[in-house]
Amino acid sequence: MICGGAASCFEAIHSAAEWAVDRGFAEDAAELASGWLVPTSQL
Repeated sequence: MICGGAASCFEAIHSAAEWAVDRGFAEDAAELASGWLVPTSQL
């Protein structure tokens, strides 16, 4: 993730989380997140 600083990172993540929740995509976002966190062990 490209961030301009810890605060910018937090803002971006927070905004993305709110966007996902507002649209009912929380579960899809969680699946994507686990996909990003686990890929090295899956390969």
